Amino acid sequence: MTSPDCRPGQPPATTIERQYPKKNSPGNVTWESGTNRSYTTGSSSGYTASDTWK
Repeated sequence: MTSPDCRPGQPPATTIERQYPKKNSPGNVTWESGTNRSYTTGSSSGYTASDTWK
């Protein structure tokens, strides 16, 4: 399992990938299922991403 790229201060027009960690009922922490989430930053200095849980 590799760590996702989700750092603040990404340059404009940069594609980043990420996954969220999740904890199951016994307390084990794993990455969420499925493929990495992908997002391309906008052309300005501010941007917002909106996600749903998998």
